[in-house]
Amino acid sequence: MRTLAFLVILFLPAAASANSCKGASSLRCENILADRFNLSRISNLKMLKRFVERGRLVRVPDSDKRYHLDEHLGEHDAANREFYKYARPDTRDFIERLGEAFRERFGRSIKITSLVRTREYQKRLRKNPNAAPVWGDKSSTHLTGATFDLSFREMSDAEIAWTWDYLRREMRRGHLYAIKEKYGGCFHIMVFPVRKRR
Repeated sequence: MRTLAFLVILFLPAAASANSCKGASSLRCENILADRFNLSRISNLKMLKRFVERGRLVRVPDSDKRYHLDEHLGEHDAANREFYKYARPDTRDFIERLGEAFRERFGRSIKITSLVRTREYQKRLRKNPNAAPVWGDKSSTHLTGATFDLSFREMSDAEIAWTWDYLRREMRRGHLYAIKEKYGGCFHIMVFPVRKRR
């Protein structure tokens, strides 16, 4: 039953906000949207720190009653792993809203497995079959700080279905773009900047 639900999820139509990139792969579509919203890609740790200092990225706390960060987050740069616990403000706010809604429905928190990355960090993930390229029109949108991964490995069928319904509603409203990663065990969610939504 769970396999059938996953196949249905994979072939649901793209969100209305992504209509301008029909026919493009999900990675290409994400990059079209990232460019539309003028989201810079973060090259290295120095640039990431500069984004933090300027408030373009905000800290996502390790845990609260609504969500918790995976203990392995940032492990490919262990000396600087705290800097991979950041996201754009609108993305952090959405995580909090989704986490609150999930907690109210199911009585527990959601698990975030990835937030911002740099190009340097992305290079270290290339052995992972889900890892996107570092450069080009199919590069990872984690480089923008707008994207996060939400694990569904520990979710029940009902929790997965509810979460996908929630994400589809937000996609129809033009708030985000989300996919289900076939091998990664997570929803991959790119949140659009509120002030630039149309």
